[in-house]
Amino acid sequence: MMGVTLLLCMFAAWVSAQVCADGYYLAATGRGAACTPCPGPCATCTSYGVCTSCAAGYALNQQPRCPQCPTGCTTCSYNATGTFCLTCQQGLFLYKGACQACASSQYLLNGVCKACPNSLGCAKCLNATACLTCDSGSALGNLTFTQSGSSVQTLACLQTATRTGAAAWLAAPLLISLLSLL
Repeated sequence: MMGVTLLLCMFAAWVSAQVCADGYYLAATGRGAACTPCPGPCATCTSYGVCTSCAAGYALNQQPRCPQCPTGCTTCSYNATGTFCLTCQQGLFLYKGACQACASSQYLLNGVCKACPNSLGCAKCLNATACLTCDSGSALGNLTFTQSGSSVQTLACLQTATRTGAAAWLAAPLLISLLSLL
């Protein structure tokens, strides 16, 4: 019996001395122990389903498991009320722990939604000087003008009118409005 106890003690010492790389945990097998990959979103773990840190896009909770971050989050965390966003994907802004998009008639500037300029005639804009879509009666087009000796180009909504079946660009009122913005 002494030999079996000594053998068990030696095996336990060998297992406890074995260290696994991050992303793996030491699991008992039929032949001893082996480093086994952590499941799914665990970046590090102590055993199957017991995470100590999470992969990107996941947050460590109290179980300790790694639920996925809410939609739009690039990083998130967990507290007593649940998982919340810390940072957002590009084009979204953080508001009360959630990532949100601006309304279609707005654009994001330094984390704040700004209204598309009325002077451009945009239904949806990329920024203060470029439209993505236009209000009805307008078409998206390139507009170039000179400001302080420099050539400025923008995507603006230009009013269209039909004359003998061809579209004519009526850009003069828009150009005056754009120059008043600068």
